[in-house]
Amino acid sequence: MAAVKSSNSKKSQQSLSSGAKEESAKGLIVLFKSKAPKMSPKSKGFIQYQLVKDKKDRLFIQLLSNTSGGIFSKELINLTLITTALKKLPANRPFKSSSLKEVFTGKGAKSANNPSFLAAVLRSKNLGLIVPDAKSQFLSQLSPDFDDKLKQLMKN
Repeated sequence: MAAVKSSNSKKSQQSLSSGAKEESAKGLIVLFKSKAPKMSPKSKGFIQYQLVKDKKDRLFIQLLSNTSGGIFSKELINLTLITTALKKLPANRPFKSSSLKEVFTGKGAKSANNPSFLAAVLRSKNLGLIVPDAKSQFLSQLSPDFDDKLKQLMKN
């Protein structure tokens, strides 16, 4: 799917933060935009992303920008693909962000940054589907309330 282009005006950003939704020319509705800190404490900056819904009520995450270095794919990633990949992982066991590599299929899908940037987004306060492992900041686990958080996202 093509990338979503949205207005960067202050007015547009304010309306999104107050709960209003923005519709793109492609009929996609931007539910919210946010940012997630990178996973490594050595990396400064954030990954900016958005959650969008299409006309069939499917949800997608799109990585928008990186405030520091590193290329990545801006493709729309179906939330169902992400959750399917996560649910295939062994329960109660930490996993590497590379486990998310399979959800990237579009232009730029081979960037080594994609999985870790997506993992950072999935750890973000707004999504919270995964959490850092207690023993290593580079490993993640499903959030203890994964199912509840997923249901809440699907209500958008």
